[in-house]
Amino acid sequence: ALNGKAAGATKNVKTAFVATPKLSKAENTDSGIKISWGKVSGATKYRVYRKASGETSWSKLADTTKTSFEDTSVAEGKVYTYTVRAYKDSYGSSYNKTGLSRRYVKTYALYTPTNEKDGILLRFDPSKKADKYYIYREVKGTDTKKQIAVLDPADLEKDQYGVFMYVDKTA
Repeated sequence: ALNGKAAGATKNVKTAFVATPKLSKAENTDSGIKISWGKVSGATKYRVYRKASGETSWSKLADTTKTSFEDTSVAEGKVYTYTVRAYKDSYGSSYNKTGLSRRYVKTYALYTPTNEKDGILLRFDPSKKADKYYIYREVKGTDTKKQIAVLDPADLEKDQYGVFMYVDKTA
């Protein structure tokens, strides 16, 4: 039924068309992966689906009225793919069959940075699953973070407690 009329009928038929949500990003957070999408006009809720690497079918995660959802039931180092359907009452939209994928990488907190003669000493606990560490610094007066280093664990020194040490010489 296009344009609200059933084929061969003379009366208007109510249809509930809901557009497919446009997926915008999947990002790591301190406690999981956050998936975001654009608002769909007329949608009363959104249903979030996920599949882990190696899985072929989507599993329902949650229903929400927001345009983002944080999946906290993820395992470090595992890749997850997400998609979303919009609903208007009980009518569901189509969905992005490719989805958005993201490997969950836990965010590690730094110990208190200290001033050294060569720069700022950063100390952090190692992760068994990390093959690189990405170091960011907040840009003063903004919410922006600037990447200042990509570190290979084999190149990092450890202190007597097994904590990684890195001197930021760009500060």
